[in-house]
Amino acid sequence: MRASKIGFNIDAAIYGFGIGAGFAIIENLYYVYVLGVETNLTVFVIRGFGTAIMHGGTMTLFAIIAKTMTDRKIWGKWGGFIPGFFTAAVFHSFYNHFFFNPLILTLLNVVTIPIILMLVFKRSENFLQNWLGVGFDTDQDLLDMVNQGKVGDTKVGEYLQSIKKRFSGEVVFDMICLLRIHLELSMRAKGVLMMREAGMDVEPDEDLKDKFNELNYLEKNVGKTGMMALSPFLHQSSQDLWQLHMLGKEVKN
Repeated sequence: MRASKIGFNIDAAIYGFGIGAGFAIIENLYYVYVLGVETNLTVFVIRGFGTAIMHGGTMTLFAIIAKTMTDRKIWGKWGGFIPGFFTAAVFHSFYNHFFFNPLILTLLNVVTIPIILMLVFKRSENFLQNWLGVGFDTDQDLLDMVNQGKVGDTKVGEYLQSIKKRFSGEVVFDMICLLRIHLELSMRAKGVLMMREAGMDVEPDEDLKDKFNELNYLEKNVGKTGMMALSPFLHQSSQDLWQLHMLGKEVKN
């Protein structure tokens, strides 16, 4: 953060989990060195996996909370790190006090930390959407920007530049193509539904099947991390996903 290398919460999450995973490796190696053959291998595996989840998750929580607090200038320059620090400390302390056996602690970490991270990501994503949404009243505005090659002059372009360091040039290009096709299909789905509500019988266009095939291909190329980075632009509500699902189902039929 001090070097201004963390532009958005997705960057904070990547750095946080990477640092946490590094801590976990060091701690697990230390346990192996100190305990040696005195501990059962199964306990090592269970405890080691739980440690990796705990360190990765708590550092990710710390990084996201600290980034959000410092961006909003809450509690001054350094005070924004306090809530994230205490959150990470509570999880760490709970795990290391052995209130339950290692298997139960590992299961608790596997279940609770991803849920908490999901909630924090959702809040952060809403904040990012509000920031990115300035100047884009409709999907058509954003689609026009993409088609005209003017994305670089917008906050969307600024965001894509910030994550460019995390992905290869080919993946970033695929992300822009995926965004364009997703917007086109989303608008097409809404148009079809509106026309049918008006009593008009609309047949799917012949090129829709190719677009859905290309969308699926690009999603695989971009990967889960890339899709997470793109999520502020993509319509992922249940209604939006249902519209795309219905349109895709008609194309397959």
